[in-house]
Amino acid sequence: MKNAPLVWILASVLCSSLAHLALKLGALRLNVDGVSGGMFAGFHINQFLLVGVGLHAFALGLWVVGLRSVELSVAYPFIALGLVFVSLLSWMFLQETVGAVRLVGMILIGSGVILIART
Repeated sequence: MKNAPLVWILASVLCSSLAHLALKLGALRLNVDGVSGGMFAGFHINQFLLVGVGLHAFALGLWVVGLRSVELSVAYPFIALGLVFVSLLSWMFLQETVGAVRLVGMILIGSGVILIART
Protein backbone atom coordinates (compact mmCIF):
# COMPACT_ATOMS: atom_id res chain seq x y z
CA MET A 1 0.00 0.00 0.00
CA LYS A 2 1.37 3.37 -1.03
CA ASN A 3 0.30 5.19 2.13
CA ALA A 4 1.38 2.50 4.60
CA PRO A 5 4.16 4.74 6.06
CA LEU A 6 1.46 7.25 7.02
CA VAL A 7 0.32 4.72 9.62
CA TRP A 8 3.44 5.61 11.67
CA ILE A 9 2.58 9.31 11.43
CA LEU A 10 -1.07 8.71 12.33
CA ALA A 11 -0.06 6.48 15.26
CA SER A 12 2.28 9.21 16.48
CA VAL A 13 -0.46 11.83 16.43
CA LEU A 14 -2.90 9.51 18.20
CA CYS A 15 -0.28 8.62 20.81
CA SER A 16 0.48 12.30 21.35
CA SER A 17 -3.24 13.03 21.74
CA LEU A 18 -3.53 10.31 24.38
CA ALA A 19 -0.50 11.87 26.07
CA HIS A 20 -2.28 15.21 26.23
CA LEU A 21 -5.31 13.55 27.80
CA ALA A 22 -3.08 11.89 30.40
CA LEU A 23 -1.35 15.21 31.12
CA LYS A 24 -4.73 16.90 31.60
CA LEU A 25 -5.84 14.17 34.00
CA GLY A 26 -2.54 14.51 35.84
CA ALA A 27 -2.82 18.29 35.98
CA LEU A 28 -6.28 18.01 37.50
CA ARG A 29 -4.78 15.95 40.32
CA LEU A 30 -1.93 18.33 41.12
CA ASN A 31 -2.29 20.25 44.34
CA VAL A 32 -0.59 23.44 43.24
CA ASP A 33 -1.35 27.10 43.82
CA GLY A 34 0.08 28.94 40.82
CA VAL A 35 3.74 28.85 39.95
CA SER A 36 5.43 28.46 43.29
CA GLY A 37 8.33 26.55 44.72
CA GLY A 38 6.11 23.49 45.11
CA MET A 39 5.03 23.46 41.50
CA PHE A 40 6.61 20.07 40.83
CA ALA A 41 5.75 18.57 44.20
CA GLY A 42 4.06 15.24 43.66
CA PHE A 43 5.00 15.10 39.98
CA HIS A 44 6.98 11.91 40.48
CA ILE A 45 4.04 10.09 42.05
CA ASN A 46 1.39 11.36 39.65
CA GLN A 47 0.95 8.40 37.32
CA PHE A 48 -1.04 10.36 34.76
CA LEU A 49 1.77 12.87 34.32
CA LEU A 50 4.33 10.10 34.03
CA VAL A 51 2.19 8.26 31.46
CA GLY A 52 1.73 11.51 29.52
CA VAL A 53 5.46 12.14 29.36
CA GLY A 54 6.09 8.52 28.37
CA LEU A 55 3.46 8.63 25.64
CA HIS A 56 4.95 11.83 24.26
CA ALA A 57 8.38 10.17 24.09
CA PHE A 58 6.86 7.14 22.36
CA ALA A 59 4.96 9.43 19.94
CA LEU A 60 8.24 11.13 19.06
CA GLY A 61 9.77 7.75 18.23
CA LEU A 62 6.83 6.85 16.00
CA TRP A 63 7.08 10.26 14.32
CA VAL A 64 10.76 9.79 13.52
CA VAL A 65 10.13 6.33 12.07
CA GLY A 66 7.32 7.74 9.94
CA LEU A 67 9.46 10.61 8.67
CA ARG A 68 11.91 8.13 7.18
CA SER A 69 9.38 7.32 4.46
CA VAL A 70 7.01 10.29 4.35
CA GLU A 71 7.71 13.76 3.00
CA LEU A 72 7.67 16.32 5.79
CA SER A 73 5.21 18.49 3.86
CA VAL A 74 2.79 15.54 3.83
CA ALA A 75 3.44 14.38 7.40
CA TYR A 76 3.27 17.73 9.16
CA PRO A 77 -0.41 18.49 8.42
CA PHE A 78 -1.25 15.29 10.33
CA ILE A 79 -0.37 17.17 13.50
CA ALA A 80 -3.62 19.11 12.98
CA LEU A 81 -5.46 15.83 13.49
CA GLY A 82 -4.28 16.09 17.08
CA LEU A 83 -6.91 18.79 17.57
CA VAL A 84 -9.58 16.41 16.28
CA PHE A 85 -8.38 13.50 18.43
CA VAL A 86 -7.97 15.63 21.56
CA SER A 87 -11.41 17.14 21.10
CA LEU A 88 -12.97 13.69 20.78
CA LEU A 89 -11.01 12.30 23.74
CA SER A 90 -11.95 15.35 25.83
CA TRP A 91 -15.59 14.87 24.92
CA MET A 92 -15.49 11.14 25.77
CA PHE A 93 -13.42 11.24 28.97
CA LEU A 94 -13.68 14.78 30.33
CA GLN A 95 -17.26 15.55 29.29
CA GLU A 96 -16.09 18.65 27.40
CA THR A 97 -18.51 20.15 24.92
CA VAL A 98 -18.00 19.80 21.19
CA GLY A 99 -20.30 22.36 19.61
CA ALA A 100 -21.40 22.60 16.01
CA VAL A 101 -18.75 25.13 14.99
CA ARG A 102 -15.96 23.03 16.50
CA LEU A 103 -17.37 19.93 14.82
CA VAL A 104 -17.38 21.66 11.43
CA GLY A 105 -13.78 22.75 12.03
CA MET A 106 -12.80 19.18 12.90
CA ILE A 107 -14.42 17.92 9.69
CA LEU A 108 -12.56 20.55 7.66
CA ILE A 109 -9.26 19.59 9.29
CA GLY A 110 -9.85 15.91 8.62
CA SER A 111 -10.81 16.64 5.01
CA GLY A 112 -7.71 18.77 4.49
CA VAL A 113 -5.41 16.11 5.90
CA ILE A 114 -7.01 13.46 3.68
CA LEU A 115 -6.52 15.65 0.61
CA ILE A 116 -2.85 16.26 1.44
CA ALA A 117 -2.23 12.58 2.23
CA ARG A 118 -3.53 11.60 -1.22
CA THR A 119 -0.93 13.70 -3.02
